Amino acid sequence: ECQIDSNSATDGGGLYLSGTTGQVDHCQIFGNTASQKGGGFFMGDGAVTELFENDIHNNSAMDGAGGAILWSSKPFIHDVRIYANTASANGGGFFIHEGSIPVILKSLIVENSAVEGRAIYTLASGSLINYCTLTAESDATEGWLFRAGVGDRTMISNSILGEPSWAEVTHSTIKSTESFLAITYSDILDSIDVIYPGNGNDNVNPEFVGSGSTVAERYQLAATSPVLNHSESGDEIGFTGGSSSLTWAVTLALLQNPAQYSSLHFVLTSTIPLMSAPYVYIEQDRPDTVEYSPVDSSYMTQIAPMIYSLPYYQDDVDYPSRATFSFTNTFGNDTTFVQDFIASNLTSDGGLITFGQLIT
Repeated sequence: ECQIDSNSATDGGGLYLSGTTGQVDHCQIFGNTASQKGGGFFMGDGAVTELFENDIHNNSAMDGAGGAILWSSKPFIHDVRIYANTASANGGGFFIHEGSIPVILKSLIVENSAVEGRAIYTLASGSLINYCTLTAESDATEGWLFRAGVGDRTMISNSILGEPSWAEVTHSTIKSTESFLAITYSDILDSIDVIYPGNGNDNVNPEFVGSGSTVAERYQLAATSPVLNHSESGDEIGFTGGSSSLTWAVTLALLQNPAQYSSLHFVLTSTIPLMSAPYVYIEQDRPDTVEYSPVDSSYMTQIAPMIYSLPYYQDDVDYPSRATFSFTNTFGNDTTFVQDFIASNLTSDGGLITFGQLIT
């Protein structure tokens, strides 16, 4: 265990993590100040640090009083308590920006304050947030709890977003501007009878216990809570539900235009962020060659958090082809994924999409 307190800096009052790996765990990070970003911690330059079982509280900064995650960082954050942090501008809990893709699981982000995004302010990034509890006192600002700005592609599931008392609000809990914010199986406070768009969402008082010696105890769900079986898998939502473990699964979909067999589209989805876009190497076994020979290669394009796309036009649709995908996840696991296909046979084989799956 460690204690990091009463420090100050321009960025990263408690911790400054630049391009780092490794772990920060079982620490008390409190009473730190950053004049710019990251009162508790600042993470940048592609950092992939794992943070877990930390209490990050009573820190202050302009943006990201609890923590700031920038510059394409891809941390794995789970089982943390982020509370009572104060941002003079945005992101009382987290400020996420500049292409970062954090995975945040089973975490409690509560009782923080900021102008916008008292829990999280995210911009041009793509977080994966699952089984988390986000609360704060509301105010007369749209997006007082969660703010997604231009170009953001955050995905939230199995989580609770609202006020501790779940009092009716006059301004939206969430504000999304020119962003793609996907929320499912979550309980989101809004005006009476208003449910945030998304499969399995609700707007119902989750019934926090409200008492206890620790912040985690106060946000446990009561035995009578209506969201004890509300998650996608049928268990309770919020920071006490789900699992902290990550299973890495990669799924490949190969789509074909039924009107033009030569027009193909690869879509690769990963459950863990990748260090960079997958590289695709395509070969074909033609009659004039002894074996497979290269015909094309390219990097895929990220179209959403952990979802990559590559349109591909194939001149000769009747010959066997092989696409090899190479990539590395944020934990340093290198993987090669191979998909064989014959473009002219895809539709006749029974569908426009063929799937391959790799689980490690």
